[in-house]
Amino acid sequence: MTQDTRFFKTISKYFMSTELSDIEIHCHKEIFPIHKFILGSKNTQFYLNMDLYESFDLFTYTDNLIYEYCLPESSPVFAKMFEHNLKESKDNFVEIVDAKPESVREMLKYFYTGIVGSLSMIDTKLYKLADKYMVDDLKFMCEQSMVQGVRKENVLKLFRFGHLYQIISLMIKTNEKIVE
Repeated sequence: MTQDTRFFKTISKYFMSTELSDIEIHCHKEIFPIHKFILGSKNTQFYLNMDLYESFDLFTYTDNLIYEYCLPESSPVFAKMFEHNLKESKDNFVEIVDAKPESVREMLKYFYTGIVGSLSMIDTKLYKLADKYMVDDLKFMCEQSMVQGVRKENVLKLFRFGHLYQIISLMIKTNEKIVE
């Protein structure tokens, strides 16, 4: 197992865990415990001094090197909430009222693992959430999935959505499907 694999396996176990969480996301009646470090990190790369984390027993390491890891892209919107003295940072929770809990869960899972749980969850709802919170890599994943998923049954919905959000690849694919 590589260092990166071990690192992501360790980080992913904190997804939906209250252990060491320092903020919550509230979405309708669901509460998601999260970690500001994951949700609001500005860079996809960071340097980890393993000595700092030894006492937390989070990481297994063989020497006292500083390791470089790449996290999935986080949200600059969340980062701004946490770095300024905004209500969300003071209250230690973020309220999301314009999305379904399933979509919020998938976005959070992406932050912790770099993957989306199921392709059926990659849809217009998750794209809207990624767009709102400026998570470009997740938006791209959603775009690719929607383009691949264009069918006769959903072409008009995706056509409208592609035009609304100016998703060029989706507009092209839906136009092709309509012309067929």
